[in-house]
Amino acid sequence: MSIEQQSIAATRPINPPGEDLLTLEQVWKALRYKGRNPMRFVKPILSSEISNDQDTKVSSGLLYDGVNFNRNSQYTRTSKTTDMGGGMIEEITEYEPTMVYFDGNKGVRVTNLVSYDAQGDLQLTFSFVGGNFDLLPQIIKI
Repeated sequence: MSIEQQSIAATRPINPPGEDLLTLEQVWKALRYKGRNPMRFVKPILSSEISNDQDTKVSSGLLYDGVNFNRNSQYTRTSKTTDMGGGMIEEITEYEPTMVYFDGNKGVRVTNLVSYDAQGDLQLTFSFVGGNFDLLPQIIKI
């Protein structure tokens, strides 16, 4: 299977027992914030520069630590944290109040989806397509 075809998803409760309850409105605000400030949420991102922010569409350039994207949409490890080969342009599309797509120009797509379980509790699903799944433990506990 080529890396472009690989995918993985994980769903986690937004309000685990013992934690303060978040509303859908609060979660949506957090997802919008995440798209504009990814370094606070995704450890491998060293820098992010927004080039366009128009309501529900955001474009940004990202530089990753220890990751180099090649032309085949595959990742290779690199020790140069400032190598611009580790950069990626990301287009973010928001669908209020439940879905955000993060589409990278290197063949990577991340989706964040807010939903409800059978008991009516908020859930957050992360899905990843065409990426380096070795990085996922740094992004989300699967």
